[in-house]
Order: sequence, then C-alpha cells, then structure tokens
Amino acid sequence: MAWQEANRLALPDALYRALETLRTTVSPASADRQIGQPREGTEQAQVLAMLCRDEGASGSQIAKAMSWSPHTVRGFFAGLK
Repeated sequence: MAWQEANRLALPDALYRALETLRTTVSPASADRQIGQPREGTEQAQVLAMLCRDEGASGSQIAKAMSWSPHTVRGFFAGLK
C-alpha cells in the first residue's frame, strides 16, 4: 500500500511499529468468521440457528426461547432485512 510507505517516512519508528501492531491485530484477515456472519453465542446467532433447523421456528417459539416479547421478535426480523 502506497500510503503505508508514505507514512513510514513521516512517522517516528516507535509510532510506526505501534500502528503496524494495531493494524495487524484488528485486520479483517484475523477474524475467524466470514463477513456477514454473526458472532458465536450472540442472540442473533441463537435465533438464526433456530430458524435454520429442519422444522424452523415460529415467532412464539423464538419469543419463549429468548425470553422476548412478541414485538421484540418482530423488531429482530425487521432488522435482518
């Protein structure tokens, strides 16, 4: 990346190394999940797992399993689209 080379010349060595460490730590390549996939253990992942079952899941089943109100389930679905 050309901007990295230009910044390399303009930054003190200690700051450049700190930025490189930060850049590699938060790099998308270090993520174990694909873009667009929910993180494991989140409510979104739990609901999507219920929907992916062979029998699927109804809104009332999701509300009961997640301890949500029906309007929360509807809001969840609205946020997915």
